[in-house]
Amino acid sequence: MDEITRLTKVLHTKYNLDMSNDIYSLEGNYVYYPDECKIESNEEIDILEIDIKSAGPTMVKKYFSKKYPELVKMVENEEDKIKRSIYISTTLSKEDYQLLRVYFKFHLLKFILSNFFLIDIIEIKSDGMLVAVYKTSIPNEKIVLYEDEGVKFKVRKLKKYLYLNNTSFYYYSSKNLILKGKYKYVPESIYMYYVGSEDYFKLKDIYSKLYYEILLKSRAFNLLEKYYICKTFDEENDKEYIKKNGKYEVFDRNTKNYNLKLFYLNPIEYFNTFVVKFRMYE
Repeated sequence: MDEITRLTKVLHTKYNLDMSNDIYSLEGNYVYYPDECKIESNEEIDILEIDIKSAGPTMVKKYFSKKYPELVKMVENEEDKIKRSIYISTTLSKEDYQLLRVYFKFHLLKFILSNFFLIDIIEIKSDGMLVAVYKTSIPNEKIVLYEDEGVKFKVRKLKKYLYLNNTSFYYYSSKNLILKGKYKYVPESIYMYYVGSEDYFKLKDIYSKLYYEILLKSRAFNLLEKYYICKTFDEENDKEYIKKNGKYEVFDRNTKNYNLKLFYLNPIEYFNTFVVKFRMYE
C-alpha cells in the first residue's frame, strides 16, 4: 500500500471522511479558495484559522530525516522562513515535495476532525486551513496552541471572513484585519474603511480626478501617501507599493525624487479595485 493510500484510509475509516470529495482528497486542492462570500462567527458557529507551526521543518524532520539528514540540520538552524522554504523545495525530489504537502493536509484534517465538529472547509493554504466548526471555547483574539503527535498547531478565531477580488479578509476583531491574496496591499485610507473608520462617500470624493489634481498642485505629499501608497499593515511586512495600470509597483523611499512616483496615478482605478466590490459586502 503506498503512503497516500494509507493516509487516505486512516481518514476514511477513523473519521468516516468522504475522500472522494476533492476538497478532502489528499492528492487534490493543496490550495483552495471559495467563491466570493461573507461568513461570520455567531452563537452556533466559529470560524477558525488553523496553521501548523513551523510546518516545513516539522514535517521534514518527522518523515524525511533518514533520507535527507543534511536538510533537517539546515532547516533547524535557519531562522529565516523564506530561506527554509527554499532549502526544502530545492532539496526534496518532486515526488517527496508532493508527499510533504500531502502530510500537511493529512495532519491538518486529522487534527481538526479529532478536536472540533467540522461543518465546512472554507479555505486551504499550503500549511493551514480556515474552517467553520460548531461553537468552541476558543477565546477571541487569542492564539491557542495544540500539539498532536509532535506536530504543533496554532488556532485563532475570526470574527468575520470575506473573500472577494481574489483576496481574503481575516477579521480577528472589528478593528484587527489582515488581508491575504491578490490585493493584500492597500492604502491607509482604504484599510480604515475596511475596519469601519472611514466613510464610503468621503472615499468616493477622495478618489476622484479633481481631488487628485488638487493634491498634486498643492504638493500635499502627506495626503497623497495616505491615499495612494499601498502596504499590508502587518508588522512583519513593511514593503510599500503604488497601484498602476492594474499592477503593483514598488515605492522605494531610498531612491532619488521618490515622490514623483505619486504622479500619473489613476484615482478611479484605486476606487474600483479596492472599494466598489467591498461595498457590496459591508
